[in-house]
Amino acid sequence: MSIINDTKTDPNKILPMTYLWAREHYKAGVANNWTPEEIPMQDDIEQWKRPGALT
Repeated sequence: MSIINDTKTDPNKILPMTYLWAREHYKAGVANNWTPEEIPMQDDIEQWKRPGALT
């Protein structure tokens, strides 16, 4: 698919999706990732600070 001088394709158009496989790969990648804001870390912090808790 040529994008240069392509007047028929709108790069800002989201729906309908042309490549559904790309969306599925994106969703799988997002589901396979986590951020520190999503995980409660308080128990880990307390364990880290407790002497002898980690060997």
